[in-house]
Amino acid sequence: QDWYAWLEGGYVDFVVPMAYVGIDEVSSLEDLIDEWQADGVLDRLVIGLAVADFGNIGTALKTSKQLVLEIELLRRRDVNEFVIFDTDNIGDDQLDALVAGPFAQSRLCR
Repeated sequence: QDWYAWLEGGYVDFVVPMAYVGIDEVSSLEDLIDEWQADGVLDRLVIGLAVADFGNIGTALKTSKQLVLEIELLRRRDVNEFVIFDTDNIGDDQLDALVAGPFAQSRLCR
């Protein structure tokens, strides 16, 4: 998939790349953001985060701390549009951390 060409050609308004990083690999997410910013496409992305480490056999859930760190990183980099994948498997501790942290002011959490 050449979504860079899709964006450049005006075929799509935005794309949702899977920025799935492994457990304790938040720096890899920062590297992706740096790349997309340098390529000039960051403002046309909705970043896809995952609740689990899909590179890990058995898809181990990320800690709630890591999920919150990923969202905080996006916000520090002025990336406010993101989605969280695999919410069927999201853990209660992850939900609690999201409600208490990044989404504390969200109307959806009340």
